[in-house]
Formats: sequence, structure tokens, C-alpha cells
Amino acid sequence: MLHTGSHIHIGHNNEIRIPANKILTPLGFSIFVLRNQYPQYYKLALEEQKFKKMILSEKNAFKECDKKLFGDNDASQLYIS
Repeated sequence: MLHTGSHIHIGHNNEIRIPANKILTPLGFSIFVLRNQYPQYYKLALEEQKFKKMILSEKNAFKECDKKLFGDNDASQLYIS
């Protein structure tokens, strides 16, 4: 319950690990970073219908993590789904 096998690790020399029960694709992670680190560019990109469709398509492509990486104890904590 302290260090889930499936998490988003933010930064280099810190302990920020956000548990997640989905496997992000490289594109999905890039969209996540764009939205959270560069919101002004994300807002501009949202003006394009093609970008909105890409976001939904990518999100729906995320697969559930294997129980070995994200078990019941992990699910009892706060996490990104």
C-alpha cells in the first residue's frame, strides 16, 4: 500500500508517485503532461475537433493493470483510474 507497482512518477529526486490502475500509452502520458503542465497550449489544442476525438480515443485505449501491479490493497487507496 506504500509503493504500488503501477504509478505515475512525477519528478526525478522525489517521492511523488500517483497510483494508477490503467496502463498509459506514450501518447496518453503526453496528453496528460500537456494538460497539466501547459494548460494554455492544451486549451488551444481543444479548439480542434480532431484533438478532442484523439483524446477520447486514447483514453478508451487504456488497459487495466494486471492484479500483480495493482491489487486490492492498492485499490483501497486514492488513485487515478
